[in-house]
Amino acid sequence: MNTRGRIIKAAKRLFAEKGFDRTTVDDIVRAAGIAKGTFYLHFSSKEELIKEIAMMAMPFMAFSSVLRNTNAYERLEDFLQALGESFFEYYSDIDLRILFFHVVSIKEAIPSLKEIHNRLCSELIAEGTKRLMQFVDGDKKKAEVAFRTFLGSLLHYLYSGGCSTISQREYLRKLVQMIVKGLD
Repeated sequence: MNTRGRIIKAAKRLFAEKGFDRTTVDDIVRAAGIAKGTFYLHFSSKEELIKEIAMMAMPFMAFSSVLRNTNAYERLEDFLQALGESFFEYYSDIDLRILFFHVVSIKEAIPSLKEIHNRLCSELIAEGTKRLMQFVDGDKKKAEVAFRTFLGSLLHYLYSGGCSTISQREYLRKLVQMIVKGLD
């Protein structure tokens, strides 16, 4: 792993454990096994690193590979299933899961995090809506509500999955069925 990757890996773990505010650059360089000056060769500040890691933690990144395959799915069920599987696979990384909720909880206090959250959230909703419009005869409002419902349900499972008796796989299967049926 290159030096930048080691810094990101160490910071991701520390930010998930201690939070953004209680993690210092000294903590990060110690965990990455590098000199402090080396940190500043890769990042101009801790805030720059926080922004990069915050972007990694957002759902847009969890869906990006599926959304890039613009014509890969002929059926809505297949598209939603692929999105859900990509989401759950991405957030199987517990640090990313913790960091996502951390970003959401503190974004109002840190303008740069709020900007990242709002931009990526808007891009995700716009792209998801655009993709769903292919399956709902171009009805933008219907597509947006369906996509937001799907996304919100995935996020809720991520937040409360430990409280459920339903497995991720079964939850996703039922959710896809409900969305598809609701759009018929």
